[in-house]
Amino acid sequence: MFLRTAGLILVTAASLLLPGTIAGGQENVPPPTDDSPSATGAPLPATGEGQEDLAAIVRGLIITRHDVDKEVARMKASPMAAEMTDAMLRWQARSMLAGNILLLEEAKRFTAKIDDELVRQQWIVYRDLDPSYVDENFEALKNEFITDLYLKARCGRTILDGVVPDMASFVRVTPREIREFYHNNIDYYTQKASTILVWVLFPEASFGDAAETRRLGTACRDLFLNRGSELENVAEDYKTLSQRWPGCLPRKTVIEADSGSSFHPSIVEFVDEAAKGDVSGLINLEGGIVVAHIVDKIGGKISAFDEVQDEIAWELKSRKRKQAHLLIVEDLARKEKFFFPSDLFERKPARGQTPEQPAGK
Repeated sequence: MFLRTAGLILVTAASLLLPGTIAGGQENVPPPTDDSPSATGAPLPATGEGQEDLAAIVRGLIITRHDVDKEVARMKASPMAAEMTDAMLRWQARSMLAGNILLLEEAKRFTAKIDDELVRQQWIVYRDLDPSYVDENFEALKNEFITDLYLKARCGRTILDGVVPDMASFVRVTPREIREFYHNNIDYYTQKASTILVWVLFPEASFGDAAETRRLGTACRDLFLNRGSELENVAEDYKTLSQRWPGCLPRKTVIEADSGSSFHPSIVEFVDEAAKGDVSGLINLEGGIVVAHIVDKIGGKISAFDEVQDEIAWELKSRKRKQAHLLIVEDLARKEKFFFPSDLFERKPARGQTPEQPAGK
């Protein structure tokens, strides 16, 4: 469970730039309208026609500015985007969208024998998608399936006729890498001591006066003391408390041993000294009364390397596969000559060339 946290925090550039699903020739293309070109195979506009939305033309297929903007928005959701300028993000987004078209075209060269029923089975049986949804979006889902199959073959995870697993060694993880990752990220495998408690606040403003508030707080304490094995159900079901005393504020909280400073000192003092199952007295706060019940006490623990090494191996392989996929897409895009409108993206001047001096002049 710690590894998922590590995977989110230690996001890599590859996960920022990696394309998602590929549908109809490029990633996340919205359904084309009658008046907007699409990278899924829209015909080229005549000279001057529709050029204001044109970002690139890749083997006769159009990538629009809307496509680029949508991809940039996706990339900006990653913390890594903070290190990139908008111009860099747009360059990368356009190149990635172009690479996706080429990747799909390359994948189709080796997957001509893929049976449609196999594709349907993959999405319906193994991915648990609704059959009607699969039928309505079959072309896009088939494109995603064959692209994923091709990438897996390049990384040595599956066999596909004619595809050399050239990235297989790149995605391999060594025992040394696994152990180094564990030692360099030991905090992610450390579970701090913590207390799970339910506490109920009875604000005086909701119950008239201090005497009434104390009477209801005492009734709540008696409930906790007398419910026995049902206490955890009370902890999960706040409605039980709110319906009994409308106006009370029940909460379930986890307090780590070293992070209780945000709670009232009287509550922290009770939590520090109490054991599992204990119920507090009436804890007086400004403007109200709190009653607390300790649901559980969890001791601190560091997961041993042997306990998490398989998870680490999976995480590292997953990261390397993402990087490998990115390299494959970028390599295809680098070898292709595109038509890019010159007014959309700033081009860095070549060495010895001033910004005002066009290349080749």
